[in-house]
Amino acid sequence: MSMDDRRVGWLVRAVVALTTVGVVGTTAYAVLLGCGSSSPPPRRVAPASTPVWMTIPSGVVESRDVTISASDGSFRLEGPRADQPPPMFRTPFSVQCNHLGRLSPAAWKTAGNLGARPVEIIVPGRQRPLYGVLALCKAHPNDGSAAARSYRIVVPKDRVAQTSGGRVSYVYELGAKVAGRSWATWVLWLSESPLPVSHGGVHDAPPPSSPAGERRVFR
Repeated sequence: MSMDDRRVGWLVRAVVALTTVGVVGTTAYAVLLGCGSSSPPPRRVAPASTPVWMTIPSGVVESRDVTISASDGSFRLEGPRADQPPPMFRTPFSVQCNHLGRLSPAAWKTAGNLGARPVEIIVPGRQRPLYGVLALCKAHPNDGSAAARSYRIVVPKDRVAQTSGGRVSYVYELGAKVAGRSWATWVLWLSESPLPVSHGGVHDAPPPSSPAGERRVFR
């Protein structure tokens, strides 16, 4: 065998050896990577976020010739007059009504603690105003209903009549269902006597009607 043949043979063997080392090295590197963890790291689950309830920016009083005024004179909401459309009002305050719990005639006390305002309501056919508590509620961010975009407050005649005898009635509107539940977008409690609510919460004065005289009224 000539010297050139021997050189070619060494060259071939060197190439084969280097290729083998490269394959082994790659395999070893892959094994090392696999040995770093027997299972993928656990996924971190973000905690459920609390929805940010949204202020409804404006609304109207739809009942004709009805006026709802804050007892402290801070706002006045008026219904339509004659053939005029109802004037739109800017929301003067808002309440987190999802903390109200179950609506009832006595829930005005809880509403007062949450920021609902004492009001006087002028309705047609009555010489004296009614008294009440108004809660303009915030809306759930996923509520796409018309009630969650604008207030449409009504004071039905039958709710007014049900305040006789010292009883408390109330009227409200619900938004759309979100996750199987719906919330009021506004609530108005009505009474022939003042309901003792202040901006800081309910006073210690007793309510104007006894529990036996209360009647649950739904819109």
